[in-house]
Amino acid sequence: MTFGTQTKFAYCINSYKFNKEGIAAVDEMLDSIPQDASVLCDPYYVPHVAQREKVYLFDFYDVDQSNNSLIDSERYDFIAVPVNSDLNETIRPFFDQNGYTVYDVVPDRLIVYQAPFYTIKED
Repeated sequence: MTFGTQTKFAYCINSYKFNKEGIAAVDEMLDSIPQDASVLCDPYYVPHVAQREKVYLFDFYDVDQSNNSLIDSERYDFIAVPVNSDLNETIRPFFDQNGYTVYDVVPDRLIVYQAPFYTIKED
């Protein structure tokens, strides 16, 4: 029986091995966000967007929970949140009330919202 680092390592390998399609779908979706855009995302997804110039970690410290609003919302062009997370449930009404649109979704994994002030530039 193995404990500690080896057990965690085995878990990560198996998690990847059995979820390759879902992980590939998340990568593809996050890659589709324009490169000039800033991204606020759950820490789990930071490695997927780390090559960008402006990446921010999204957690409950970014939410004013007294009125369910996003703190410094003008800094973020896209917000990536796990679909079934408490964070998504808490902040979704703010997005709905303030004109954020759903950019894309990977079912049961990730939802990406686009800020109302960000316009995708056509090539």
